Amino acid sequence: MTLPILYSFRRCPYAIRARLALMHCGAQYVDREVVLKDKPAHMLELSDKGTVPVLALPTNAEDAIGSVADCTSMTTGYRVIDESIDIMHWAMNENPSRRLRNANEWMFTETMDIDDINSLIEQNDAEFKGHLDQYKYFDRHPEHPQSYYLEQAMPFLEKL
Repeated sequence: MTLPILYSFRRCPYAIRARLALMHCGAQYVDREVVLKDKPAHMLELSDKGTVPVLALPTNAEDAIGSVADCTSMTTGYRVIDESIDIMHWAMNENPSRRLRNANEWMFTETMDIDDINSLIEQNDAEFKGHLDQYKYFDRHPEHPQSYYLEQAMPFLEKL
């Protein structure tokens, strides 16, 4: 059996959440740590975006084939998913070795359904991430003091 390959960078938040979803849902895969200054040629062949994470699913392995609705590209021998949210959805819905109970725990809670969860993820990526970066790198954003950026980020954190 040929396992999917995840190209990731340890400290990248998008790669972290992709790895968490894969592990939590029981996916079997090979994790390839990427040095961002020296990206592997194979990863760049698969995804011309050149960003992590990238999940390469071997198409010749029956257990790795799923729908192609969320994939960015099809290359010879691989189905490629290069957005962390799409990797999360694959882990929860199409991963052939998934632990159904764990996947369902990620998709539903007692008070939230999948649309609510996706909305939170979108808010995290679009709104909160910008405030967080401004807070962390406040010296690059001298328009306001660091405390201002923290105040902007807090409503999302309080919601969580």
